[in-house]
Amino acid sequence: MKRGVLFLLMSCVAVLSCQTDAPVAPSITTGPKRDWVTIDLNIDYTIQFPPAAYQGKGYSLRSAGSFGDSPTRINRTDQQTVLSAAFCNPNAYPCLLMQYDQTLPSPAPASLPYLNAKGETKALNNTIAFTNAGKQIGLLYYASDPNTSLRPYTGHLYLRASASGQFQYAGLASFSEATKDELFDILSTLSPK
Repeated sequence: MKRGVLFLLMSCVAVLSCQTDAPVAPSITTGPKRDWVTIDLNIDYTIQFPPAAYQGKGYSLRSAGSFGDSPTRINRTDQQTVLSAAFCNPNAYPCLLMQYDQTLPSPAPASLPYLNAKGETKALNNTIAFTNAGKQIGLLYYASDPNTSLRPYTGHLYLRASASGQFQYAGLASFSEATKDELFDILSTLSPK
């Protein structure tokens, strides 16, 4: 009897010690959409959007005679969703693009802090993962901010950077409850180059 209880206790300890702190996020497998516009999201990924309701432009690097680089931006025509990626370096003028920013800790946390519309620190406590060819390529951390009316959801997009192999901050999304599934559908078109 004592051996049975001891065996059961040791089995529970072994199972619990194998668990990680990584969040169990819902996962969407990425793939292309027919008749959608494809643009470069950043140096490593393309993304698509439906042309009937959205407009967008991929990032562009400074060319001869231009003033600065241009970041990626996808807007819903009624402004209920905005997705931005590739950022202007705050220390450079004119704009000099940064493809990625901070690296996500490993294992990935269950939530991330952010500043809401009132400047208060809150948590991005919802997560959705994006996979391609069986490999996780992206994580969107998001939360609702009741202080914002048009686009109450804020999301931070982390993508697996090809140079580092780690998840790095790659984009910012703001969206409404009505367009949340549309944004997830757009992010489901993420494709490594």
